[in-house]
Amino acid sequence: SFEIPISKLVPGFSAQGAKGYSADLSFNGSSIFWGIQLGATYKISDMLSVFGGVRIMPSKNVYEGSIKNIQIQIGDTWYPASAWVGNLAVGVQAYANMPTTLQPYIDQGAGAYTLAQLEGAGKITAVQKAGVEGGLKLMGLPQDQINAMNMNQIQGAYTVASPSFQQKANQLNETSQNLQDKEVDTEQTGTGFTPILGVNFSPNEDWNIAVKYEYKTILNLKNTFGESDNYGETLFGKETSSNIPGILGIGLGYKGLDWLEAQLSYTAYFNKGVDWGANTRDMAIWGSADKTKIRPREIEKMGYELGLGLQFNLSEKFAVSVGGLMGDMGVADSYQSDFSYSNPSTTVGAGIMWKVGERLTLDAGFSDTFYKDQTVTYNGDPDLGESFSYKDTYGKTTFDFAVGLSYSIF
Repeated sequence: SFEIPISKLVPGFSAQGAKGYSADLSFNGSSIFWGIQLGATYKISDMLSVFGGVRIMPSKNVYEGSIKNIQIQIGDTWYPASAWVGNLAVGVQAYANMPTTLQPYIDQGAGAYTLAQLEGAGKITAVQKAGVEGGLKLMGLPQDQINAMNMNQIQGAYTVASPSFQQKANQLNETSQNLQDKEVDTEQTGTGFTPILGVNFSPNEDWNIAVKYEYKTILNLKNTFGESDNYGETLFGKETSSNIPGILGIGLGYKGLDWLEAQLSYTAYFNKGVDWGANTRDMAIWGSADKTKIRPREIEKMGYELGLGLQFNLSEKFAVSVGGLMGDMGVADSYQSDFSYSNPSTTVGAGIMWKVGERLTLDAGFSDTFYKDQTVTYNGDPDLGESFSYKDTYGKTTFDFAVGLSYSIF
């Protein structure tokens, strides 16, 4: 998203001989979502208990980065991109202003003269003649026709074309602005609250069934920008929605064998209809051009995770475990961007449990998650036209390691 304004230089100015671009890019980001949870369980009977609680989520994202020293290669020469495009804008603006520029010649009775006749009479210079001809050529007129046109005809052609030239000049000026140095110093902060309810049912010592529901978490992050930040609001807006959907978790546990325990889980994410905010890539493309083109991040289908865990009790004090998890959050293409994306995944993991003492237990484990690559097509661009399109492919893998100590006070 940082590179979008400059990645369009070569295709956008290929007719002018653009061959390459360069820039100094840097970016650092951090994202911390704390979960502080308090809850209580009430035992209704030996088989049934219920749980109620709340999770508080103080959240903070920090983004820092810059785009500096943007250059464009024209032929074999490198130019500061903003100044080079700005000079183009000046030239196109001159074509847009041409009806006014030519009016004094017509007022002085030169309406029937050709450009060559005016040059021969010393009324215009060769440079001025070439400037007028340049705009006519951009209109698609051949040189023979230009040579035969008088000033009245030339002014008429420019009057018709002037709005198009003005629109192009405005686009070039905006592009020139977009190619100036940019800095991001954005901090996003907010707090969400999640009510949680649960039921646990154990028909006997071998089987256990648990159901938990987490309510939808409303989490809006307020964006604040440092004094040097001149691009963060374009990317993120004034507020970023980071809502978390309602979550239903169902677990089934079996420990009928001394040496084996098994856990099966299914988690449903009610993520359709949740406000996930705007697509950051769209914000970068259309934020200063046409905000109606910015898509909300959407979900196509309800997300899920299905997991299985097996624990092998090697002794009364030591056990090992293995497990697997597959999941798909069901996101639409409009959800995905380089700032945040979610792909179908498969996870494998293993761990150990060691009862260090009567009340103290050590747990440790690791997992590796493999995400399926997702390719997203972006269509249309304010500078390159509606027919322009390109693809992004998002993929990753994550490795997690955790250690925990638990102490039973009863």
